[in-house]
Amino acid sequence: MEKNENRSARRAETVRWLLSVTRPVLKPLYFSVLMRATEQIAAAALFAFAGAAVVQTVRGRWSLVYALAVLTVLAAVKAAAAYLEQFSGHYVAFKSLELLRTTAFAALWPKAPYVTGKMRTGVMLTALTRDIDRIEVFYAHTIAPVITGVAVTGVLAAAGICLAGIEITAIPVLLLFFAVFILPPAGFGRALRATGRSLQARRELAQWLTDSVFGAEEVVGYGREKVRFAGLRKLDLRVKDTACAAVAVRAARRGIGGVLPPAAMTAVIAVGVGGHRDPALIAALAAVCMRIFEGPRGIEDALGGVDSAFAAARRLYLICHEPQVIRDGPQTFLPAGAAAVQWRDVSYAYPGAPDRPVLDRVNIQIEPGENALFVGHSGSGKSTLMQLLLRYDDPRAGEVLLAGRPVGEYELDTLRRAVAFVPQRPELLNSTIAGNMRLGAPGAGEEEMWEALEVAQLAGEIREMPLGLNTPTGVEGSALSGGQVQRLCLARALLTKPRVIVLDEFSANLNVELERKIRENLRHWSRGVTLLEITHRVENPAHYDRVFRIEGGRCARIGNGMPDIGEAGIR
Repeated sequence: MEKNENRSARRAETVRWLLSVTRPVLKPLYFSVLMRATEQIAAAALFAFAGAAVVQTVRGRWSLVYALAVLTVLAAVKAAAAYLEQFSGHYVAFKSLELLRTTAFAALWPKAPYVTGKMRTGVMLTALTRDIDRIEVFYAHTIAPVITGVAVTGVLAAAGICLAGIEITAIPVLLLFFAVFILPPAGFGRALRATGRSLQARRELAQWLTDSVFGAEEVVGYGREKVRFAGLRKLDLRVKDTACAAVAVRAARRGIGGVLPPAAMTAVIAVGVGGHRDPALIAALAAVCMRIFEGPRGIEDALGGVDSAFAAARRLYLICHEPQVIRDGPQTFLPAGAAAVQWRDVSYAYPGAPDRPVLDRVNIQIEPGENALFVGHSGSGKSTLMQLLLRYDDPRAGEVLLAGRPVGEYELDTLRRAVAFVPQRPELLNSTIAGNMRLGAPGAGEEEMWEALEVAQLAGEIREMPLGLNTPTGVEGSALSGGQVQRLCLARALLTKPRVIVLDEFSANLNVELERKIRENLRHWSRGVTLLEITHRVENPAHYDRVFRIEGGRCARIGNGMPDIGEAGIR
C-alpha cells in the first residue's frame, strides 16, 4: 500500500512539474480539445444523417438535393474543425518540444560538466531526445483524445437516449460505458511498469552502442568484438521481452475494443426490427455505432502512450532536478597576467568509487608564467588534476588555488574563461572553422583568428582551402584530418587569450617536426601565460620550467627542466 502511495506521489510530482513547464501551451490545447469535440460531433451527425438519408431518399420522403446539401454542410463543418484541431495540435506539439528541451538544457547547463561526467552518455542522450519526444506525444495525442473521448461520447449517448429512447440504445450505451471507463484502465499499471523496464533497457542499449562506437578502436585493438556483440544481443533480447510485456496488454485491449462497434450495431438492428421502429431511425443509429466508438478508441490509443510518456517524464524530471554540486563562488576572476597554480594536499575519488582514491595528498606549486609538464601512465591522475583546476568537481580533501585563492571562490564562468583547456579528445561543432573558433571568443576578428592559427601551424593549410575560414568542419570534425582537428582546437583555445592554458596530449596526432614547430611557437606565445601540459612522452624536458611525474595518484618526482626523464623513464 505504501509503495503504491509513493508511486502515486511521484506521478503527481512529475505531472505538476510538467504542467508548470508547459503552461504556455495550455490555452492552445483547450482550443484543440474544443475543435476535436466539434469534429467528432459533426462526424456523428454526418453518419447519422447519411444513414437516415439513404432510407428516406429511397422511400421518397427526402429529395436527393436536400440530403446532399445537408451532408455537404456537415462535411464542411467536420473538415474545418479537423483542420483547426490538427493546426492547433501541431502548435502544441512543437511548442511543448521547445519548452521541454529548453528547460532540460537550462537545468543541465549550470551543472555541467559534473552532471555529464556523472551520468552515462547514452542515458542522457536518450533522455534529451526520445524521452522528450514521448512527452510531446502526451500533449499532442493524449490529452485531447481522452477529454473528448469521455465528454463527446457522453453527450452523444445522452442525445441518443433522448431522441430514440432507452430501449433501442440501452445495449450500445452499456458498451460505450465499458469502452470508456472499464477497458482503457484495464492492465494500465502493469503496462506502465513494463514500459518503465523497457525504457530502462533501451537506455542501456543506447549506452552500450554509444560506448562501442566511440570506443571502436579500443574494442578492435583488444579483440573484444565478439564480447561487445554478445552484450548487444543480450540487451536486444531484454528490450524485446520488456516491450512485448507492455504491448501484450495494449493488444488485448485493442482486440476487445474491436468487437464493440459491430456488437452495438447488431443490438440496434435486432431491437429496432423487433420493436418495429422506424427504418430511418434504425439506419441512423446503426451508422452512428460505426462512428461513436472512435472516441473510446482514441482513449485506448492515447493511454497506450501514457505509460511510456509518464516513464519518460519521470526520467527527465530526475535529470532536471539532479542537485547542482558545483556552484559559483563570490569572486570574479579577472587576472591581469599569468596566474600561479597550486594543488595543496589534494585528495580525490570519483563519486561512484569513494573507496578508490585517484589522487592522494598531492602538493604541486607552479609560479606565474612557468611552463610545467605532467608525465605519467594513463589513469595516474594527471587529467584529474586539471579537471579539479577547472572545477569539474571539487577535491575530497585539500584545495586547488589559482592566483593565491581557492578556485571555489571564483565565478565558474570567469574561471573557465581564464583557464583554457585543450582535451585529449577534441570536440568540434558541425559548423565552419570560423564558427568553431568563435565558440570561445564570439567577438574575435579574422586577423585574431589567423594569428592563433599561425601559432598552431594551421594557417597555411586553411589558406589553401577554397572557402578558407568558412570551410565546414563536418560532424565532429569529419571533414578535417585528426591532426587538423587537434590544431584547430589548440588555436580556438589560444584565441580566448587565457591566463592559464592546459594541454592534454594535444600532439598525439602530429608528426615530430610539426610538433616541434608548434612547441617553439607556444614558447613565444605563452609569455605572460602559465602553461600546463599533460603527456605520456617527453621529447625535451629541458624546455620546461618544472616537470612533475604522477604515479598512483601521487606526485612521485619533481624536477626543474630535468634532462633524465624521457619516454622510457615513465614506462
